[in-house]
Amino acid sequence: MVPISVPAIPLDFINIITDSFSPMRLINDAIGEKSVYRAILGNGKDAAIEKVYNQQPQQEFLQQHENVVELLGYCVHSDKRFLAYEFSHQSSLYDILHCSTSGQGLSWARRVKIAVGAAKGLEFFHKRGQIHCNIQSSNILLFNDSSVAKIAGFDLSTRPHDVEASCHETIVPFSAFLRRVYSSPEYVSNGQLSSKTDVYSFGVVILELLTGRKPWDMQWLMASAKHKDPVVARLKGNNLRVAVAAKRSEHSGHSRA
Repeated sequence: MVPISVPAIPLDFINIITDSFSPMRLINDAIGEKSVYRAILGNGKDAAIEKVYNQQPQQEFLQQHENVVELLGYCVHSDKRFLAYEFSHQSSLYDILHCSTSGQGLSWARRVKIAVGAAKGLEFFHKRGQIHCNIQSSNILLFNDSSVAKIAGFDLSTRPHDVEASCHETIVPFSAFLRRVYSSPEYVSNGQLSSKTDVYSFGVVILELLTGRKPWDMQWLMASAKHKDPVVARLKGNNLRVAVAAKRSEHSGHSRA
């Protein structure tokens, strides 16, 4: 794979545009993994600056794709790593579905467009032999009035995350909990990592789009506690059909084009 040309950003400049990583600029904090800050680059572009904590293997920068967030710059300083990505003013699919009223009017045509766009972005990784490792609705960013979906939040790690261990800690970081909810059973139980891991996680996102429900509702958690596959629990019987029918009925009167 041919690396793309991405400009290096001096650490001093990153400190300036993030106000020395001020909490006022913090927009996302995955404890122990990374923090994300909103900033404006020298060219005037809004950017999300990722401050990465865990030392994952260095990767070639991805070639750009219309359904993958654009990498605008980077900084490697000693053991610190910073990545500057394009900023989404509409936030993530998770926010649209679960944290705002705009998701209530998200038409089925637009939901399909979001799903297809995200699928193309994921396919882009897999065709290059890479695994995203962290597919979830909060890592699908929306642009152009929610008509364009782009994959974000990728680490492209070649090493499996210790999901099972993190989920047995007394206090589980929310980021680890989310990874557990979206992860395939074989990934959680023995760390088996493949493109199918991403496909399973993407299937959970599709269920979110279809039902408008968060993937960790009580039904799913109870299924997980019984060592069952929570996705299978959701698909079992008439559960999915009833949930989708209710959501379509709920939105039929005020959906957006």
